[in-house]
Amino acid sequence: MIRNICLSGVLIFLFQFAVQAQTTSTTNPKETEEYKRQMVVYNLSKRYNDFNSTRTALMNMIALDPRDRSLLDSLALIYFDFEQYGATAIVTNDALALEPNNLLALELNAIAYENLGFMEEAISKFQSLYIKDPSLDLLYKIAFMQYDNENYNQSKATVKQLYEEDNIDTELVAYSSTVEGERVEVTMRTAIKFLEGLVDQAMGNKDAAKKIFEEILYEHPNFALVRQSLAEINK
Repeated sequence: MIRNICLSGVLIFLFQFAVQAQTTSTTNPKETEEYKRQMVVYNLSKRYNDFNSTRTALMNMIALDPRDRSLLDSLALIYFDFEQYGATAIVTNDALALEPNNLLALELNAIAYENLGFMEEAISKFQSLYIKDPSLDLLYKIAFMQYDNENYNQSKATVKQLYEEDNIDTELVAYSSTVEGERVEVTMRTAIKFLEGLVDQAMGNKDAAKKIFEEILYEHPNFALVRQSLAEINK
């Protein structure tokens, strides 16, 4: 009888120990030996520039700790660096499901969709990024993407918004010159004006576009893209 009681006590103790160990492993995956081993592989592979092993180690750590957003960010950066945009989009989608305000994942996600050719989705994602982290360069990129995607009314509205931004008279943008090897540096206001002319030209407002291009060329006669656009109107 005493032996049976002792045996039952041992079994209960072992069961409690197993439950505790499982709980510790579940709540603290980074404390497991396997996670630590994968971290060693990750660090060594980075040191030796073995990015296949780095990627594999990250995947193994993600499997052990799927809620760690930083692991997904690191994996996304590897795919992005090797221009594997499909994988970048999938990984950053997973990262954003964990943390919608992850600015790195938002940017990589938008760029991935842009490079995959899903322009409407890319524009929408860049707009989401702009709402969370506004910048003049990003808004200009959105306006140009809208133009390239033939969303002319949207581009025109974004151009109007750009004119209201600060620093458009101090921030500079470089373009190719008509002189080989040289660059033309213009203010962001002039770059916005050029985009406005392109939108007018695409919408058939040739007189308005021509006036804009001539005004820009008066100040920047070596602005190659503007000269080419004006030549198209004058054909």
